[in-house]
Amino acid sequence: MKIKLFAVSVLVGASALLVGCINTVGGTKTAAVPFVKDQVQARYERSLEQVYVAAKEVLARNGAISRAGTLYNQTNDIRVLEGKVKQTTVWIRVESVDPHLTDVIVQSRTSRGGSDLALAHEIDKEIALQLVR
Repeated sequence: MKIKLFAVSVLVGASALLVGCINTVGGTKTAAVPFVKDQVQARYERSLEQVYVAAKEVLARNGAISRAGTLYNQTNDIRVLEGKVKQTTVWIRVESVDPHLTDVIVQSRTSRGGSDLALAHEIDKEIALQLVR
């Protein structure tokens, strides 16, 4: 009986270590599996407004936008989007590096807290294609 109780307590302790809180690129925290690559970064030679509009169109076309906002930084403007695509939460951070260069980070997590890196790559490439149009 003591061995079974010990085994159960070890399993509970191990599962608690595997699931924790992570910071999202949108400036919030969410429960997820830590230490897993879940984001893709790209830079575009476009203005912040052009990239933000393209990201918003791509997220709306593929799923639903649940939150859109602006984070204020001392040096530059940061826009964030959050939405659901294929039952996966997607965060997009659009940050101006200079007036003609914009940084984009796409992060995606499944409902169980796992990473969906393929979806993040897909959203990033669709933003690039949207900017070409």
